[in-house]
Amino acid sequence: MSAKNVIYVASLGDTCPEQEQAKIASAQTVVPGAMVLKNASGEFIDHNAAGEARDFFVANLNAEAQEGVATAWAVGDTCTAFIPGPKQYYNMVVAAGQNITAKGTALTSNGDGTLKIATITGATPDVTVAVADEVVNTGGATALVRVRIPTASANLASA
Repeated sequence: MSAKNVIYVASLGDTCPEQEQAKIASAQTVVPGAMVLKNASGEFIDHNAAGEARDFFVANLNAEAQEGVATAWAVGDTCTAFIPGPKQYYNMVVAAGQNITAKGTALTSNGDGTLKIATITGATPDVTVAVADEVVNTGGATALVRVRIPTASANLASA
């Protein structure tokens, strides 16, 4: 697998999705491709509700500073994040220890800005926020994985 160098994965003719900017909250370090949300002060924090969607964004890389996908946003930085919508593709951060064995695997929030494989059965299934578009075993480290936002997105930020 080749290294990824973008967060939003566009097809020919696609236009860039809407983005919002906000400061990174105190005690936060946000990596490009992380699932983020806004706190009560309107600052970005890592998405902190495991198995849920809420109004999430996807942190972009810091293009203005010509930073790559490996450079995190620091406290106080003005972060740019995508408002993901249905049928869009992103390279998002998936937690360590996730063995995605098939395209279309449902993913949900891990509660720390990363995604994990969703529990889709039982009395309390997770909310699917994305589906894997590649087969990947993240092993002992997080990894950027190409994902698609499902048609029936649970993201209210994109509504």
